Parts: sequence; structure tokens; C-alpha cells
Amino acid sequence: MKETSKPKEKNVLVNVTIDASVLAIPAVPTKSSIERYVERLLDWKGLQRDSWVDVNTSKFADKMLYEDNLYPDYGTMKQMFSRNGVEKYNWQDVALLVQNLMYQTSYIEDSLEQKGIEVEEISAEQITTEPDIFKNCPGVQIQNDLKRCVVLLAASQSLSKKKIPCHVLAHHATQTKSIKVSALVYGITSFEDKGAIQLKSAKHLVENILVAVDSRGIIEYVDEAEILLKATSDIELHEAVKIASCKNNSTNCLLPEYIIGTEFLSSIIERLTFKPELAKSLLRAIVETLAGSNMNDTHKLRTGKSGGSPNRKRGGDNAEAWRRDIDRDHHLHYWKGNNCLEFACVSYPHDNFDIPEN
Repeated sequence: MKETSKPKEKNVLVNVTIDASVLAIPAVPTKSSIERYVERLLDWKGLQRDSWVDVNTSKFADKMLYEDNLYPDYGTMKQMFSRNGVEKYNWQDVALLVQNLMYQTSYIEDSLEQKGIEVEEISAEQITTEPDIFKNCPGVQIQNDLKRCVVLLAASQSLSKKKIPCHVLAHHATQTKSIKVSALVYGITSFEDKGAIQLKSAKHLVENILVAVDSRGIIEYVDEAEILLKATSDIELHEAVKIASCKNNSTNCLLPEYIIGTEFLSSIIERLTFKPELAKSLLRAIVETLAGSNMNDTHKLRTGKSGGSPNRKRGGDNAEAWRRDIDRDHHLHYWKGNNCLEFACVSYPHDNFDIPEN
């Protein structure tokens, strides 16, 4: 039984529905196609840890995979890996990974019903997309399920007045950021000020829905400043920094090791309460500090205000205190040791040179 409850309340900005074809084993297994398959799974699995995203699958994904003989069960995975000489990944770990994606994520149907959309009442025909994303489906039933999901997302786009959270389709074979969905839809509900109206006749639905081929594509739809503004834990702060770094770095999202000091988040919350527009500048300052870029905006903190005062160092580990401009009045104070950086506080006003040592 799939777990539909969440372990904790999430500040969800994006719902991601993973198409069943992403979970399907390669129709023509080869060593390279299997390794690409695993890499896709690992990529989407990484999103489950983030608080800003809710990963969904179709309620019927497992059934459709079985009917198309593309279900990644343990026996099939073991045989497929063995026959094709795949040693880079362990087949048991991969099988467990797919099970986790299918049965420990929410259903798209439940997600939409929470928005007030009666999913069970909606049916459609004459379903097309521009560009055509159905032609690359590995199985007939998987294609039918993709059509159903596409219609549901288009209906959600048509009915929902909320822009957040947005909903994105994770599809394995598309290079476009959105697709145009056209369908003749029955049983769609139209929301008006006086209440919901059930349409008895068919409606020609035309909507654009968002699509992404990997998790990096999802990040493009997320406002990292909004995550930071709502952050109440170091985890959410880390997530905002990670997204900002991904957008700043066109090659990867890897960050050097860094530490969040005990007073860093509280100093951020205090300053953003008074100046929320500071969020983007602050994230840029953090990312540039980690990347070692724009170093003209940084200088060491001294023990006194005079230019001849010695550089300030922390007792115990001998880390050096540094200061980076965020704007004229706000500065990022951090410790630079041998192994990593430790962000200490956001200082205010301009002549505040204090830095917490713990």
C-alpha cells in the first residue's frame, strides 16, 4: 500500500508527477540503456529529500507497467543486470529505489483532489500534445496512463486559481519546458464565486503544462528566495542555497562543504522580516562566497576599526573572520578555516563588525 501521508508539513512550491515510462525498465535492455535508466531514477529520487517539492506518481502506474511487461520487479531486474553485465549499480538497490518511488510518494490523484478537483469525474478523448510526447512511450498502457495524467494536469491548470504550488510532469524524452495539451474533456468542474458548477457537456480544453526531463529542470520553476523567506530550519536554508547554486552554475549543483553557525538563521530571519527583498542578494552572496567569486566584495574582519588592527581569529581552530558585502548596510560575516567555511551572521547596520564565535 502506498503511503499518502507526509512525515512532516512541507512548504511545497512544486508538485512533480513522474511519468510511468520513467519507471519502466528499458524496452531493449543494453548495458548503457540500463545505466541511463538508473541515473534517471537516482536523479528523481534526490528530490524526495527536499521540503519544497512533492513527488507524485499515478495511482495506476504499477498496473500499467505490469500490463506492458515493463514492471521493474526484483526477478526482472536481477536477470536484466546479469545478462547485460551491469556492475556499476547493484540490482537490489535499484529495485528497492523503484519501489520507493512508486509506493512512498503521493498520488497525483490525491494531490489534485486536495485542490478540489474531482478526478474520478473527469474523462477525455481526442487527446493530443504539441510537441507529441506520446510517440516515445514504451508501452500501450503506459501511453494511456500518460494521456490521463496529462489531461488531469491540464484540467488542474485550467481550474486552479493558485499559481503555487505549480505542477510539473517529469517525462524522460522531451527537450521542451512546456507542452500544449488539447483534449475533449467530460465531467470537468468550473470554479466560480458562487460555488462549483458541474458541466454535463464536453469541453474542448487547451492548456499549457510544464515539463522537465530531470530534477535540474524542476529547479528552474522554483524561487529560492521564497524558500529562504519561509525557512524555519537549517535544512530549508541549505535547500535555498543549493537551488541558488544550481541556477548560478550551469554544470552542476555540487557545493563545497560549509557549516551554518548557531546564530546564522536567526540573523537572517530578523533582517528579512524588515527587508524581504534582501533574500536574493543574500543568497547570491552566500553562493559567491562558496564559489570564491567576486572576491573584491570581501575583506577580513579586524579586531578593531583602524586599518592597523590585526586580523580577527577564532580561538580553538584559528579560523579567520571575513566580511562580504550584501548591500550597503548588510554584510555576510563568516569564518574561514582550513577545511570549510562557517557562516556566522548577517550583520546590520554598516558599522556593525560583530561576529558570533560559536
